[in-house]
Amino acid sequence: MIPIELQILVFSMSGVTLKLADHWGELEHTLPAYFTAILTSGLFGGLAAQNPLNGALIFGLLLGVIVAQKVDRGNLGVGVIATVLFALLFNAPFPSLWLIVSVACAAALDEIGHDRQSRTDRWYVAVFRFRPILKLVVIGFGLLTWIPYYMVLYVLGFDFGYELTNGVLTQKNSEGPEEDAL
Repeated sequence: MIPIELQILVFSMSGVTLKLADHWGELEHTLPAYFTAILTSGLFGGLAAQNPLNGALIFGLLLGVIVAQKVDRGNLGVGVIATVLFALLFNAPFPSLWLIVSVACAAALDEIGHDRQSRTDRWYVAVFRFRPILKLVVIGFGLLTWIPYYMVLYVLGFDFGYELTNGVLTQKNSEGPEEDAL
């Protein structure tokens, strides 16, 4: 089993690679988009193999974004399939169903809310800009001791990696098109 600290790092890195896969898929940079989607899948599969709760987080996230119709490009679809294959390859234990459903519902609500942030209500944009529902649900589960504290750190690490990468990409895109090549 991988130490908790290293799992936090891997969850953070999977947030980075997932955002890159999404970004490059949007820009139709095919090779980097597929490469980072498959890299994310390998990280997800390895994390899912650590314990059933990790698997529930990973597969809950995947199910949530599928329900919210965010798997909208080929590289992301390949990433979902590859995650399942990597989890099987790494002999991941069967994940906790109650946590999969909880994470999936929270992730779907976050994504649906995030997609509607073009609304003019400032409170709405402020609430859904950073997809808070999943974080609040997981923090609540941690406070209730339904999940171990480190699972909260995994989700926060993943989100930190994703949002940090999003911020860097947004900054690079605002500097001009020649900066977009990464």
